[in-house]
Amino acid sequence: MTTLTLDKITFQELININNNLYLPLRNFNSLRDFKNICSKMKLSNGKFFPLPILFGISKLQKGKIEKFTKIKLLYRKRKIGTLENFKIFSIDKKKHLKNIYGTKDEKHPGIKFFLNNKNYFIYGKIKIDKEIKKKYSISKLKKKLQKLKEITGYHTRNIPHKAHEWIIDFGLSKTGAILINPMTGQLKKGDFKRSAVNKSFKILIKSKYKNNKNVFYKNLLTYARYAGPREALFHAIIRKNLGCTHFLVGRDHAGVGNYYSKYASQKICVKFQKNLGIRILGFKEPFYCKYCKKVINSNCLHRKFKNYKVFISGTKIRKKILLDKIIPQKFLDIKISKILNKNSIRGFSNN
Repeated sequence: MTTLTLDKITFQELININNNLYLPLRNFNSLRDFKNICSKMKLSNGKFFPLPILFGISKLQKGKIEKFTKIKLLYRKRKIGTLENFKIFSIDKKKHLKNIYGTKDEKHPGIKFFLNNKNYFIYGKIKIDKEIKKKYSISKLKKKLQKLKEITGYHTRNIPHKAHEWIIDFGLSKTGAILINPMTGQLKKGDFKRSAVNKSFKILIKSKYKNNKNVFYKNLLTYARYAGPREALFHAIIRKNLGCTHFLVGRDHAGVGNYYSKYASQKICVKFQKNLGIRILGFKEPFYCKYCKKVINSNCLHRKFKNYKVFISGTKIRKKILLDKIIPQKFLDIKISKILNKNSIRGFSNN
């Protein structure tokens, strides 16, 4: 029996599949599933699913394993399971870009990663070792969430600024409970590191939600596709499978740059709400009112004044951090601000 070493992304996807986070998907995509998802947002069995989930391998790995019927799966030099009865296939990546990402622009970070990554894919029967299943199980969290009548799921890949606090409070006001579930798998250069996100939320929860037993926190270890509307649907499915009854979708959810219109993700999630099996909580982008001196998301009495709105964004905050500029407390909690520096951002350091 030969071996196949998984990279970090594939291992994380395997664990998520095993934890039933991607239901109705129960395995990596076959070629047929891939084509159906791209063209119809459905698996080959007809069930709704918006994004391809592929097990990529290199040309070298393909040559090593293609003569075998069963292979040992390794991650960080440790056996994690086996793969048998498998088929190897390739795809015309460029043909499907528009369907998946809504654009063919090869400068798009999700497309860039997709095109430059593995060119062969594998589909087969995977058996994960019991100790690996146990180690990465999230059954305890699921049981806690599923005991609640209602709970809101909150997705982010950012540290929490004041507009995020407004969104979390909005989610809490709708159901009385919230799962803060930041995506901290592989992200692009310029995004906040996992350690910075975790430390920031720990500070926020301790200072603001310490006595609220219905505020839950858990990392989501999957990578960002930056695929906008389709990825927003995918995020909703994950939270539904975790046990959430409601899911927050705001401005440019899962978007990047100017590839998607402001509320495209929100609109598609509402459109496919029944397919998703989770209630979508849409909202307008919150902003800081210079005159109210607080974050709101609707027009106030000061709308007659010019420039009364100040929008808070992770992009602006990252720029200030990189330029060593002070971030006003009205935009970011001072306790969080104190722990952030260039080392908090992927691809940058103080050296």
